[in-house]
Amino acid sequence: ALRTRRRVGFGLLCVLAMGVLTLVAAVQMTSAAPQELENTDPNGFKEKGWPSESVPNPSKLEGARQCGRHQVTQGSAVCDPDGLLTSEAADKIEELIDAARKDIHIPIPSLGGEGRPVQIAVLVINKMAPGADGRRPTSRDFAKQVHDMWGVGDSQAGTGVVLFLSKADRMVYISTGDAARDRLSDKECDKIIGNMIPLLKSQRYDLAVQKGVQGIVKGVSVASTWWNRNRDRVIVAGVAAAVGCSWYMSYRKRLTVAAQWAGASRALQLLESRQGQAQEALRLGGDTSGNWQCPICLDDFSYDSPAP
Repeated sequence: ALRTRRRVGFGLLCVLAMGVLTLVAAVQMTSAAPQELENTDPNGFKEKGWPSESVPNPSKLEGARQCGRHQVTQGSAVCDPDGLLTSEAADKIEELIDAARKDIHIPIPSLGGEGRPVQIAVLVINKMAPGADGRRPTSRDFAKQVHDMWGVGDSQAGTGVVLFLSKADRMVYISTGDAARDRLSDKECDKIIGNMIPLLKSQRYDLAVQKGVQGIVKGVSVASTWWNRNRDRVIVAGVAAAVGCSWYMSYRKRLTVAAQWAGASRALQLLESRQGQAQEALRLGGDTSGNWQCPICLDDFSYDSPAP
């Protein structure tokens, strides 16, 4: 009987232990559930397309989570609500942007030359939503609307830059504030996007966006000078001046040759005319004791009249 009671007790103990383990596992699963990635696109914008006014602002923690930046503890500068970037790539992009904000300041003349930090933000979505008229907005309009809505850059100076990528629309645009545009011209933006295109075509979105941000950081780090702002114009003007000079010299040379040819033709005609007059005078028995000119050698020769 004692042995039986021990067995029963041992069995109850095992059942109790299993119950405790099951309860602990359930508690762990319940506590872990909120840490799973929440649905950042409850409205299905990834497939339907994002309206610009619905894009979350990553500068606040809640917006950063909606932008797919679940691991951050504060706001972010990267918004990737459709998950086109890996978390590692987004972190690297964030580091580049943070370093630029700390290290690069643009002097603002209207503020007495006071430097304001550069602010860069990145938005990557699957596609844009059509507007009320059914037309899909341009990447320029979409990017600028998001730029203004997020408030990227100093409001008094315009030191913000937004790199926008829409995958399905195959569109890229770089929106710049006034002060940032002094350092990052439209031509420089086109060059940055051109360097991104081969990577985008091969669907290497991580590297494409990193390369784009690196180009932006490099562009805004160069101080605005007269030469940087007008270099292209000066080069074009110099080439045009060189071509114009070359054409003018060639034109003058042609005029000189034409004038020389005309002068030689007139001199030859005059000589031929004089020779004809001399021959005509001889034929009529006139005075031929004068000199005449050889039309070939253009030298004067004494002409002896034949004996009567």
